[in-house]
Amino acid sequence: MVAMRHFQEKSHTMIRTLLVGLTLVSSLALSVPASTLALDPSGVYQADGIGPNGKHYKGTVEIAKNDQTYRLKWTIAPDGVYLGIGILKDDQLAVSYFGQVLGVVLYKIEKGPRLIGQWTVLGADGQVFTETLTKVAMNAGTPKRPKKQAPTAALALSLIH
Repeated sequence: MVAMRHFQEKSHTMIRTLLVGLTLVSSLALSVPASTLALDPSGVYQADGIGPNGKHYKGTVEIAKNDQTYRLKWTIAPDGVYLGIGILKDDQLAVSYFGQVLGVVLYKIEKGPRLIGQWTVLGADGQVFTETLTKVAMNAGTPKRPKKQAPTAALALSLIH
């Protein structure tokens, strides 16, 4: 009888310890910032947008994780190549970029995965434009290269000096 009571007390203590541990783990999981729970937006995307001239454009965007940042490369025919760096916060990816012009874009990450962006460039007189990125399958083929290359190296050098 004493052995049975000791066994029951020990079982209750183990169950309480387990429940406290599970409660602690659950509360820690809920307190983890959303940015660490967000999907990694790395990959290749089809870009569809409206430019400053009001015309529709298409292209390819490559997003690659680099430690705590993301590197982006837009290939937009016939305009050229744009390079950017961004940071992820919750479900938003903020990016600065350069190519033929300097600009910024803010993407909201949605299911699909799809990124809905608002962007502007230096000299756009305060206007904001839209761009949607839709992830493409890995076997979708090689992205088309633009007809002409943007003078990204010359622009980068002029910004440094």
